[in-house]
Amino acid sequence: MFKRIITVLLSFFTVLSMQAELLQAVSWTSNHKLTSDNEGIMEFTATIEPGFHMYDMNAEGGPTPLSFTWEKLDGVELIGTPTPSEASLVQFDPVFNVNIGWWEGSVTLTQKFVAKKSEYSITGHLRYAACSDETCTPPTVENFNFSGKAKVADATNDAAAVVA
Repeated sequence: MFKRIITVLLSFFTVLSMQAELLQAVSWTSNHKLTSDNEGIMEFTATIEPGFHMYDMNAEGGPTPLSFTWEKLDGVELIGTPTPSEASLVQFDPVFNVNIGWWEGSVTLTQKFVAKKSEYSITGHLRYAACSDETCTPPTVENFNFSGKAKVADATNDAAAVVA
């Protein structure tokens, strides 16, 4: 009886550790920097494990697409949408019966912004999914948080200069 319990527990922990590996099919790094006095970029780099692919932002009608949610934009305004460093590979997927795009290896997505205040902060998360030929990760969320200082012209000083 004791051997059966040990066998069941070992099997359970083996399966659990295998799932933990699958959940790490994609790792993320992110950063931001100013490119001028009040404009900047945020960069999100996904490193995708060999044998896996991560779905792009246009995977509608299929698996979970990559998406960005901007929860707090304090003192900034986004310019456009996130732009990938390379085009995704698009192929027809017979399981979903649609064309689906994905990346393998790594990809960096860049989002431009303009600071409207001298101190700004950006909070949000991205959501993604990845698959191999054998399995898929569940939709996964990666949080991000940036803050900084920019040189922004003071609107009240500009107005006073025009009046004078």
